[in-house]
Amino acid sequence: MNQLLTPVERKERIKEKRNLILKFLRYETYTHIEIVKILINVSSVQAAHQTLNKMIRDKLIKKAQIDVSYGRSISLFGITNNGLAHAFDLDEKFENRPTFQPSKVKSTMLQHKVQVQMFIVKSIEYGYSNVINADLLNLRKSECKVPDLTANMKGRVIAVEIELTIKSRKRYADIVVSHLLSIKNGQWDEVHYIVPTNDFKSRLERVFKSIKSVPYKNKKIELTDQHLCKFKFFTY
Repeated sequence: MNQLLTPVERKERIKEKRNLILKFLRYETYTHIEIVKILINVSSVQAAHQTLNKMIRDKLIKKAQIDVSYGRSISLFGITNNGLAHAFDLDEKFENRPTFQPSKVKSTMLQHKVQVQMFIVKSIEYGYSNVINADLLNLRKSECKVPDLTANMKGRVIAVEIELTIKSRKRYADIVVSHLLSIKNGQWDEVHYIVPTNDFKSRLERVFKSIKSVPYKNKKIELTDQHLCKFKFFTY
């Protein structure tokens, strides 16, 4: 494709890819090559590496190997202070966001973070818009169950949960109460659980449907279809 572009167009495309990566990393801090490939719309890992390597050269990002399990490691690319300074346009307000500190990466949370990022870069395909990492909303965990993301879909505000393992029934009962209160308070309209497979989806739905009542202020609230219809389940 680049061979078909004029030198000016090629220069603009390079700038566009850098901006996409920096604007993504200013909030996500670090990411994986497969996410970058989708984000900048290139067909190969090699093409993504070509862009990333030049950004490393210019000290906009840095690369680190993170041990994940049993001697296996994964390459991550994260934003530097120099990159953060270039991640906001001059007409935007600069935000002092975290930069990539490899020693602070929790390998146990890495798979979940990558799947959340995968959803972000593919969210338009799924019909979502205005996808925001809920950590940026300053929601208090003591007051509500903070979802992974919030998004818009067909005029509704959606709390998005990327679920990789099934929690206990008791934990989901607490989550149901919290999300229903958030819906009642107008924070969002529905909760969408995004899961890996149809088998996982069926099992998670079964756990939710088994919850007949939930505790709230020393009382038991009976759940109805009107409550549970606010929770929807999809595979990615």
